[in-house]
Amino acid sequence: MKRRRTWWDKFWRDKNGKQGIVQRASAPLIGWAVLTIIAKLIPGGDAETLIEFLAFGCLVVWASLEVISGISYFRRSLGFLVLFLAIYARVATD
Repeated sequence: MKRRRTWWDKFWRDKNGKQGIVQRASAPLIGWAVLTIIAKLIPGGDAETLIEFLAFGCLVVWASLEVISGISYFRRSLGFLVLFLAIYARVATD
């Protein structure tokens, strides 16, 4: 008989019972990291603004994917937190 998963299990583990905290970085997250580093290396101007915008877009895509289809409640919560903070930081600085 299959054991019923508790909320605690669903928060930390995926549907197969494996831990759901750390996983391999996805393309949007890698894109965000690479573009953020490149933006720091480029002096101010239109190119830096464009690269920062693309990095922000990658982060929003990653966070949205986590909110929609994260493997655990922890990953979904993390996606929501990052999405909220990214948008808040963008609005607060403008």
